[in-house]
Amino acid sequence: MAKTGNIQSIRDGHSVKEAVVSFVVQPTVTDPAFYKGLIVEDGPLKDSYDKYEPFKNVSVHFNQQTGETTVEDVQVNGFKLVSFKQGEVADILQGINQLDKGIFTFNTLKYTRWDDFWSKAKNDLHIVAAQKPIYNVKSFGLLYIDEFRAINPKAFNISQIFNTNSRYIPKTIVDGDLLEYNVTYKKHDANNQWAENISVKIDEKQNTISIINNISFAILPIPFVALMEDSDIDSVMQFSHERNKALLKDLLKSDISEMIGL
Repeated sequence: MAKTGNIQSIRDGHSVKEAVVSFVVQPTVTDPAFYKGLIVEDGPLKDSYDKYEPFKNVSVHFNQQTGETTVEDVQVNGFKLVSFKQGEVADILQGINQLDKGIFTFNTLKYTRWDDFWSKAKNDLHIVAAQKPIYNVKSFGLLYIDEFRAINPKAFNISQIFNTNSRYIPKTIVDGDLLEYNVTYKKHDANNQWAENISVKIDEKQNTISIINNISFAILPIPFVALMEDSDIDSVMQFSHERNKALLKDLLKSDISEMIGL
């Protein structure tokens, strides 16, 4: 972990705890067990993931008279493919349902470089999309969770990490003990229109300072496979990555930015 002053990053060279790309699709994810076939002996992702897990929704009934709890219904509502490195979760590829929509995501907990992350995400999600070319993408996005810790938690204050002249957070937060700050807005430039959510969370018990940045794009429905094969998705994701870097550089003090290579 890199250090400067009273602050340390959770990784050497960067502060990314988790990175996620997501695609909201219709119809909902059908036959989640089908995707287990991706990692069997002759599956296209057999060398990339180690485990298949179903997502289950469990309905529970509590009888107030008897105090007994019974399971009324169990529904498989999605799937998860998981890879491990040195006994720890590394990457997660999943498809889950939320009401009338499905969401396909690729997460990594072992982020190293943007090019490596996006290359793997695009490749694996393209394989998933090609298995059942029935899905249309309605929106997609990129989410980063950056995390820092205080070396001496008792001596920590907000001004040690955040730029008090940032465009994204009000100056008043540096005058108090910030626990959570959340803002969502829409923006556009000559080429893109997007929604952005910025969340800053201070967890005193875990001694973590988290910055969550989610950039999403609503689009006219397009086949999932076609989108993953379109070179425009590369430029839009690169734009999102650069937006996140610019956000961090604005939010953080200059020495913190330098510590994580910005």
